[in-house]
Amino acid sequence: MAPPQNPRRHREVAVATRNHSDDPRRPEKRIRVVVADDHEPLRRCVCRLLSEQPHLEVVGQAANGHEAVSLARQLLPDIILMDVNMPRMNGVEATQQITQDFPTVRVLAMSADWNQIQTSLLLRAGAAGCVSKIGDFDTLLRTLETLIT
Repeated sequence: MAPPQNPRRHREVAVATRNHSDDPRRPEKRIRVVVADDHEPLRRCVCRLLSEQPHLEVVGQAANGHEAVSLARQLLPDIILMDVNMPRMNGVEATQQITQDFPTVRVLAMSADWNQIQTSLLLRAGAAGCVSKIGDFDTLLRTLETLIT
């Protein structure tokens, strides 16, 4: 994921999500995210970029589908950013199990190369949406925020 191209736009996204509280004195609820991807350098980069957002909190990382399901059970995050192709249990199987067992957890699937069959399988498994790993970071942020609002 490339960092945001326009820092001003980047800040506007964060500010826009701060106004969801009815009581301005109440602290903002941060969106709790688990990142599941078997490619460690990419996973760490995504976690770092997400952690820099004031309205997001990365609460866990998974290297495969089994770990993603386990973290969903332990942490009950708001969103799991789920890689499609992972060892031990792929993203489709993990998404299906998570969305069945934990209906409040939203899964946002990500892949470097999408195809129609893969997208269809993920949506049928319960994914709330799909994003490209090679897309820009602002798109990922906007997609995450639309899943919560």
